[in-house]
Amino acid sequence: MNANLALDCDAPKAARQRRVMPKMKKINKRKSFCAGWLFAAVILSTVPYPCVAQDCPDLKIFIKKTAPELKTWKDIYNLYKSYPGCDDGAYAEAYSEFVVHTLATQWDRLGELIALTSTDTNFHSFILKHIDATTDKDEINIILNNSRSRCPSGNDQFCKEIGKAALGL
Repeated sequence: MNANLALDCDAPKAARQRRVMPKMKKINKRKSFCAGWLFAAVILSTVPYPCVAQDCPDLKIFIKKTAPELKTWKDIYNLYKSYPGCDDGAYAEAYSEFVVHTLATQWDRLGELIALTSTDTNFHSFILKHIDATTDKDEINIILNNSRSRCPSGNDQFCKEIGKAALGL
């Protein structure tokens, strides 16, 4: 290795550059690539997210106090708007439990839900997403039957969407 190094130092400058320059170009490309990723990471870390874990209500309080206090579609809508990014894990399960139970036991209040979902398409999607298989199967069947036989006039499309969600489609 020392012999190669000595030979390299003794070589004419132009010959050394021909051997070294391709290696330097590779190194510079790697540095540019890494610098690009670093720049992207820094920029993305400054983008505000709608809700990060520390912005979500304490999970124990949410499960024991907040979730049981949800009584109306307006209640869940307000909670959804207050914590838009808190929709995974136990939070999502609590939302699903409320949505499915309320649709199964309070179908006569569907008009309130229709009013909220017709003005907020994200909430519309949120509701449909939370009609899922993690909840009570009997209540899912009630929802399916209600969506087919008790749909309020003029809301056939929404009832079909509820029925598809209940079927897991």
